[in-house]
Parts: sequence; C-alpha cells; structure tokens
Amino acid sequence: MGLNEGGTMEDLATELRKCVAAVQSTGKKGKVQLSITIEPNGPTAISTKEEIKATHPKSDAVATLFYVTPESGLTRRDPRQPSLEMAQ
Repeated sequence: MGLNEGGTMEDLATELRKCVAAVQSTGKKGKVQLSITIEPNGPTAISTKEEIKATHPKSDAVATLFYVTPESGLTRRDPRQPSLEMAQ
C-alpha cells in the first residue's frame, strides 16, 4: 500500500527532518501531523486523501534599539549623548 505512490511518505519525512532541525536550533517544540481521510468509492472500494501539517518552531526575534531624532527620524546613536573626541 503506497499513499500517493510513496509521495506522502517522502513529504512526511521531509517535514519531519525540517521540524527536527528547527527544534534542535531553537530548543522549542514542533509538531508534524499526518491526516488520512478515507471515503467510500463505490460498493467495494475506498479513496484516501492525505494531508501533512507541520508547525516548526521559530527563533525569537532579536529587538533592535533605535532612538527618535528631533525630526522624527530613527538613529542607533542616542542624540542626547555627546560624542567623545578621540585623540589621534
């Protein structure tokens, strides 16, 4: 028995590898689900539909601090902080 001529198992293995890699790099949990819907197809047959759902953990975004200039622009340098003259 091959679901989607083996394509489903290949796709499932790919998603599993991606999820494992993301779990290892983030330290957070992930999830991979295989759902198989089975429907009657006449009096002596059935048909199946497969769906793979994956929830890969994501790395936490790193915040970047900006200061607002008097002109409402953004800068990484605190405009209230005087600059130091460096001796050469």
